[in-house]
Amino acid sequence: MTTNEDDAREDARQTTGMFGPQNHNRPEVGLTAAENLFETATLAQLVEATGPQFWLDAAERERTPPALLRALAESDDLDVVRAVASNDSIDVETRDLLSKHEYGSVRAALIYGPTCTEDFLERFYDDDDYDVVYALCQKSTSTDLLEKLAADEVAPEYEIARNPAISAALLAKLASNDEALVRNAALQNPNVTEEILHAAASDTAANIRESAARHRRVPVKAQRILASDSEVAVRETLAMNRNADAAVLATLTADEHPDVRGAASRRLAERRALAS
Repeated sequence: MTTNEDDAREDARQTTGMFGPQNHNRPEVGLTAAENLFETATLAQLVEATGPQFWLDAAERERTPPALLRALAESDDLDVVRAVASNDSIDVETRDLLSKHEYGSVRAALIYGPTCTEDFLERFYDDDDYDVVYALCQKSTSTDLLEKLAADEVAPEYEIARNPAISAALLAKLASNDEALVRNAALQNPNVTEEILHAAASDTAANIRESAARHRRVPVKAQRILASDSEVAVRETLAMNRNADAAVLATLTADEHPDVRGAASRRLAERRALAS
């Protein structure tokens, strides 16, 4: 969220409220009564019967009527507007309205919505707001868009690397990125290959090797490399891997460090107990 958005939200709370000057003398109903209002009230009834603390609750509730959500989308409080954008019950008119909102965090909230489709996302493809770009990197299923974003200096490559929709070629490229954060993110991609995991076993960054040692699909040839890693944490992580090769575990039971030996011995003992 930008500083301007923070300022706008605070100004709204301190001066105008949501829909005009705050009426500090307005009676406020209890939470249960307010929840009932969220499902049945018109906007006028809600504003008359409740205080500002309930408007965010109304924007977040799944059963709030679309017409009321449409009105709440006009709020000066960005928390309320973002909650409306994230609400599954908003109608097409409200979604279209918020897709043109001046603040990127509101547009991004639409992208994170559970019913947002790639067809809808297309309207944001040329949006250069960082919040929107960040959301697209996480949520888009368009291989072409993700390729384009990967070439954008502003886009967070580590989020693209985690996205299961990226191509195998782009995943391999990001797995060898100069930034360890990006390489580590590539290992978290569900489509990571054995070749990438094998390369990670010899990575210069210890946290990358540890991630490889933790991975449930780390190949045996990579495990053999990791079993002789200079870092105790890497070897111990491998010893705790439920899918570690039995021969590799047997090697680790003779490790110079007691934590590694203990972890490998416990893992082998668990397997013997399950087999008996």
